[in-house]
Amino acid sequence: MGRRPQGFTLIELAIVVAILGILMAVALPTVRNAKKSAAAAQAVGALKTTFSVSEQYRLRYGVYAPSESDLISTGLLPAVLTSTSSPYIYTYSGSPFTWEMHADPRIPGTTADNHFFIDQSGVLRFERTGPAGATSPAVE
Repeated sequence: MGRRPQGFTLIELAIVVAILGILMAVALPTVRNAKKSAAAAQAVGALKTTFSVSEQYRLRYGVYAPSESDLISTGLLPAVLTSTSSPYIYTYSGSPFTWEMHADPRIPGTTADNHFFIDQSGVLRFERTGPAGATSPAVE
């Protein structure tokens, strides 16, 4: 009786490829959701930081910063928020007595799901389907 040559048969390789395909199909959505959760946590942190920095600016200068670049130029806010590699786009606007900041997904549904908003009240708000504003539900 002859010895069987060493190696894998085509059937064995097909089974391994099929198992790997099934594992990838199960794992990819989990990885995507983890990335979206991390992006949302980063956005929430950036908005909370902006709130703290805006209050520091107001205490120092007596008014709120008119623009995000004013907060950055004083060294209070890191310029990382303007990065094009962030999954969120941050938009700040201010006047002497009010300010607001939006964090919207760069590619909704792909880079992130939620839209966030914060203003001088310090209440962090969100929406799932479009830009958040002062009347959106608060993040708990």
